[in-house]
Amino acid sequence: MAPEEIKVPATWAVVKLGKFVESQKGKKPKNEAKEKSASHTIPYVDIQTFEEKIVRTWTDGVGCHPCYESDFLMVWDGSRSGLVGKGVNGALGSTLVRINFPLMVNDYAYYFLKSKYQQINTRAKGSGTPHVDPDLLWNYDFPIPPLKEQYRIVEKIEELFSELDQGIESIKLAQEQLNIYRQAVLNYEFAKCSEFRNLEALLSEKLTNGYSGKPVLHETDIKVLSLSATTSGSFDKSKYKFLDEKNLEKRDIWCVPEDILIQRGNTIEYVGVPAIYTSLPKKFIFPDLMIRVRANNAVISTKYLYYALSSPSIRNSLRKKATGSAGTMPKINQTTLKELLIPYVDINTQKHLVEKIELNMDSSRMLKDSLNESLLRSEALRQSILQKAFTGQLVSQDPSDEPASKLLARIKLEVIKSQPVKKKKAS
Repeated sequence: MAPEEIKVPATWAVVKLGKFVESQKGKKPKNEAKEKSASHTIPYVDIQTFEEKIVRTWTDGVGCHPCYESDFLMVWDGSRSGLVGKGVNGALGSTLVRINFPLMVNDYAYYFLKSKYQQINTRAKGSGTPHVDPDLLWNYDFPIPPLKEQYRIVEKIEELFSELDQGIESIKLAQEQLNIYRQAVLNYEFAKCSEFRNLEALLSEKLTNGYSGKPVLHETDIKVLSLSATTSGSFDKSKYKFLDEKNLEKRDIWCVPEDILIQRGNTIEYVGVPAIYTSLPKKFIFPDLMIRVRANNAVISTKYLYYALSSPSIRNSLRKKATGSAGTMPKINQTTLKELLIPYVDINTQKHLVEKIELNMDSSRMLKDSLNESLLRSEALRQSILQKAFTGQLVSQDPSDEPASKLLARIKLEVIKSQPVKKKKAS
């Protein structure tokens, strides 16, 4: 199927993206140091440098390719290939490409490629480390407006994006406040419980660690949950891996409804996170970095125990008791969980307390969904702004602007001038 022809104003031109571009792949420095010194004064520009302005290493420039603030950069290799960022003065990173469009407004081209990130990233090449497909990238139809209009388009994009970013910050602030509210609800309700019992005394059977094994790429009858299946505090049945091992069906590591799965190892933010298993019985096993908790429903309901384990006071207690040296994963163990003090009330009071918590949670969940929808709409609006920008619909055209055809003629002359003169062979 032939690509759809881009419709642009009469004063614009459309060329292949690679026709006039200057690009250069980065190189790993020959000499590199973690600290800036008299001999190593040049920042090594990697993804973190152009995204967060954090310089991790410095070089003396030997064997490097320079990059400049006037350029913009693209991630060429890795999972984020196709990502673009503003240029930084320094030595160009080995996974990056420096991009420059002579005699044009570079920010205009930057936003054009920003609009193509999803497509470039999903169509990256390579069986090992993915990389940008140059045949895709340099063959994009690139709409070029008159030079003065390029400035107006960039100015309008940045004005609208600034307003959009402010709105997104407000939404994210509301999300944070909603999380604080949800935690406050749990803290308030459980703080009223005057009695505490050890978790071990509230269980129907012993705590059990899971099993991870070595995942395989082909489908099998054994699905082991990933840690990400419960990090949100809710169960996600789409996060699992396959195992190809014998006799696991006989082990007591299969999940059944109302099992509470607690993350015994993860980052400090997630260690101790509980989630209730809500899928079919014996469809999944749980991994080694989770501990299974089964409530004795004669004395404590599963939901009550889950909300108690989710409360900030208990979550903070587990974080403080997590062990692990510098650079290793924080972990909690069965002994820590057994001795955990759970706020306790009788079964009937538990039922009323769970109903009250869930009424509050349902209201906050509706608000959370609304905020998430607002974020999705914001991203859709961002893409709409970019689409209008590159079809001549974002700003008005000025008849007095020099047409893009004359700009392209000057760029062609510059390209010709920059090409090395071929020497005649001696006769």
